[in-house]
Amino acid sequence: MSFYSPVAVQFIKDDLVYASSGIFISSHEEDFVLTISHLPDIYTFRIYIHRSDKKDLEDVFWHRAKILVEAVIEMDNFQILTRREFNIFPRDSFGNTISILKLSLASASASASALASPVNNIGVGSPHIFPLKFTNAIVETKIKVVSSPFSITNSLVFHRFISHGSIIYNFENCCFLSDLRYLDNMCGGIVTDHKNQLIGLILGNLRKRNGEGELTMILPWFRINQLVTIEKSIPTYTPTPPPPPTPTYAHNQLVLPLTVSNGKDYTWGSCITYKPNILITNSHVILPYTNSTHRYKSAEIHYNNKVIALTLKDKIIIPSLDLDLSFIFLAQSPFHTAISPSSEFKVEEEVYTQSFGLFLHHNQTMPLISYGIINCIYSIKTTNNLRCIPGLIVSSASSYNGCSGGALFNINHQLVGIICCNAEVYKPVVFDAEHQQEEEEEKVEKITDFTFVLPVQLIDYCYNCIVNGEKVEIDPRFANLWKLKKFHKDILIEPAKL
Repeated sequence: MSFYSPVAVQFIKDDLVYASSGIFISSHEEDFVLTISHLPDIYTFRIYIHRSDKKDLEDVFWHRAKILVEAVIEMDNFQILTRREFNIFPRDSFGNTISILKLSLASASASASALASPVNNIGVGSPHIFPLKFTNAIVETKIKVVSSPFSITNSLVFHRFISHGSIIYNFENCCFLSDLRYLDNMCGGIVTDHKNQLIGLILGNLRKRNGEGELTMILPWFRINQLVTIEKSIPTYTPTPPPPPTPTYAHNQLVLPLTVSNGKDYTWGSCITYKPNILITNSHVILPYTNSTHRYKSAEIHYNNKVIALTLKDKIIIPSLDLDLSFIFLAQSPFHTAISPSSEFKVEEEVYTQSFGLFLHHNQTMPLISYGIINCIYSIKTTNNLRCIPGLIVSSASSYNGCSGGALFNINHQLVGIICCNAEVYKPVVFDAEHQQEEEEEKVEKITDFTFVLPVQLIDYCYNCIVNGEKVEIDPRFANLWKLKKFHKDILIEPAKL
């Protein structure tokens, strides 16, 4: 029987120590380790492998390994991103090389054979040995990663560290992108589904240079097999797993990319087919187009490999300056259906975002999908309607730069609301006690899994006002609600004096 288990890997040259994660594979044919390296001149390093199942050791044993195969991973497909907007780490800290390494133990000594033997080193029935089975994955597949992050800091505590996330994008069938948080030394980490079936290995960290988002890269097993031909070593390997089920986004192909130019600068966002002839997006997405007088300004919706360019015949209505919402009434529409709205939702309900954020390139057809829950709902009154309607939703489903105008759906694929932004918070600053001053000026950072959403009930209210010729009247407190400013009074109650 063939099996796999997680390992930690170290690369040592002189006083330099680097680390990665990896997978140990044992089959009837051979035993070997696979890992991902971002180091140039890998043959100048001594390589060591650690694979103990015990957490209570006083000594952690690292076994010397040798390289059987080094296969360079071509990253040409990513040049459209890395040329201007993105870095790949840790590669860009060292050079321009990423490779997959097939390793074996450097000797057949007793200690080395102990590493290879599941009976001697890990033990029969260990929860960290898994049958060698492979599977396919799609956008929205929920994944588990077993890795050894921070193994240079503490190789015992963080060994077999478990992380969960989802695949949110398939980049040209050469790499999966995940919303799982990348940690140092996670490269080579084992990516599986909930049944511990192998999906791939962690490839690296795709990080936007302006700090507005990052994703974890996954090298799928069919690509690994193309590079190191593992089926010769694994008789049970299936190079073409059965086709996966239809992903969620197929149900909601009416969330579309929207590119905007004021005649000089180019931006993008997302939009939703609210009615067969009406799109909705954020006002801040479309304003560069509506505010521009440049003759070459443009706003284009990308749908089914076609471009729908807005013209003077199309009508853009922003119902309220206090709402980040705009309606686009199309004079001619190619759409015959529209989204289905959710009639009600509640805190802790499972939801997902769908949008075209973080990056956009000419042949992109799939949106980013990220799962989460509704964290909170705040309801507010309209001034010409006594009933309360939801005015603000916060969700843990991730959104990124460019996701504005995208959709938040429930698990029944009904529209909960439109993505407006994610949270920005001040980074903590360190106080310098010696000089009695803060170490540096305050800086902000985005929290991608803290997404602000305009609820569909409020969108419906605005639409009904527009078609009925009524003024959209919003409670004055609403503007402060979206700016997270107080519109209430805090009253402090002290104990009564006797």
